[in-house]
Amino acid sequence: MCAACAWTATHTMRPAPNAHARRAPARTLPVDRARLAQMAAHVDKAAFTRADMVELLGAQLPVDARGDPRALIEAMADEVGVRISAPAETHHCEGHVKYTVDAVMHEEEAILAMVDDADTRTRLDLRPQDIGDLSTDQARAIANIATSAHLVEPLQAPAGAGKTHSLKALRAAAHRAQAGSATRWCALNRLTEVAGPEQFRHP
Repeated sequence: MCAACAWTATHTMRPAPNAHARRAPARTLPVDRARLAQMAAHVDKAAFTRADMVELLGAQLPVDARGDPRALIEAMADEVGVRISAPAETHHCEGHVKYTVDAVMHEEEAILAMVDDADTRTRLDLRPQDIGDLSTDQARAIANIATSAHLVEPLQAPAGAGKTHSLKALRAAAHRAQAGSATRWCALNRLTEVAGPEQFRHP
């Protein structure tokens, strides 16, 4: 399941912006909206908690920003975060609610647009040494992806099965490939961890 598909499935859960979702007016922010978007785009997850974003923005808060740092960071997180899960209920732990940012949604929309596209030039030169430390199932899935002409390939396995580690095997092959494969590598690099069968598989 690609990240774009996961985003599509949850998109209908996203509430329309309102006063509660965007509490802080732009004039209270220490940076303009464009700079804030750039700061938030450094997030390394498609879906993250508010604490993740607070930590990321806090590390980039200008040292000369005027005002209380905590209040500024909270206002920045309010401005940039887009909730993609249902609101937390009283029995939920902190971190239950998930957010994303505009940059992730734009990237996933671009990936979704390529789902039906194929080009034989995107096939990668995967070599035995690239998959030498993978299990049999992992190596088979990665080999299928590398030799496929489709620009977007879904990869499904339970959390902790080694999806991220396995995808690193494609890095060397992608680096050896011509520039035509760059777009496909970006698409392959955006996968979502989903609960699935107890095996590592490529549909």
